Amino acid sequence: MRSSLRRVWGQRLKWKRLRDKLFLSWVESIAEAAKKGGSGQQELCWDSYEKIKQKLHLQELQLAAEKKKEKAKERAKKRAMTAEQFERKTSTNGQTAARGDIVMSRISAFEKLDLELIKREKMQKEFSFADQIRAAKNKRMELTMEASSSVHAATKKPGEYA
Repeated sequence: MRSSLRRVWGQRLKWKRLRDKLFLSWVESIAEAAKKGGSGQQELCWDSYEKIKQKLHLQELQLAAEKKKEKAKERAKKRAMTAEQFERKTSTNGQTAARGDIVMSRISAFEKLDLELIKREKMQKEFSFADQIRAAKNKRMELTMEASSSVHAATKKPGEYA
């Protein structure tokens, strides 16, 4: 009895699978015919949803790229404006200070010290390191000579001459 039941259920399962296959092939053939359309009809696009989705995504990317470009332009404009304002601040009486020039007008004591420092740095850049060392040694020699002469003059007695 068990084997006969197994055989019957096996045949029923087989017929069910065949019916499903037939139904699926029938649905596919109808869908294909509908897609192609009859004479004088336009072919249908089954993947139109995907195409629309891709177009929308592409448009979003393009808008994002345009926004990036606009932001970059705005940043460039702001930089230009700040640079222009800085140039206006650094100019004196309508004259802009050139790189090597030093504008002398109503300079405070602090600015004078700063200018002296800049001049010294310029001088150092113009002379080689060896020249700078020689100049420092000569200056030290002069200072020691002056110091020794002032000490020597201080040790002299009031009626002596050198």
